[in-house]
Amino acid sequence: MPLQSQDSPLGAFLKALHEQEIKFILIGAMAAIEQGAPLMTVDYDFWVKLPERQYIRLLSIVQRFGGTVRAQTLYELSDGTQVNAVFQPNGLRSFDSEFKTSRVGKLEGVPFASCHWRESLPASAPQIATKISP
Repeated sequence: MPLQSQDSPLGAFLKALHEQEIKFILIGAMAAIEQGAPLMTVDYDFWVKLPERQYIRLLSIVQRFGGTVRAQTLYELSDGTQVNAVFQPNGLRSFDSEFKTSRVGKLEGVPFASCHWRESLPASAPQIATKISP
């Protein structure tokens, strides 16, 4: 997926993850919103399948597209979109298990799949997980 000038900063970020073969899953409130939940949020939480010590790969992607690193796992893309990288979220099965149970869709023109709502998850953390796969 070559980057194009009309790509949004989020679309460019997601495409770069695909290009570097970094698997990721959208989790949290934005994932729930993508599935129709009546929530509001201002950030995207991505569960990345990387050892935490490789976070520098994510920093490089953010900086390559003019974003700002706010903390080791908190980034602001060039348009102000906030992205959080999560390496081991609570309340979800293993990355591979979550990744396997998915439906296909697109986010910012990038393929993604989302899992089914699991009511057994804590109500305080709407963690419908939306999977994004390279």
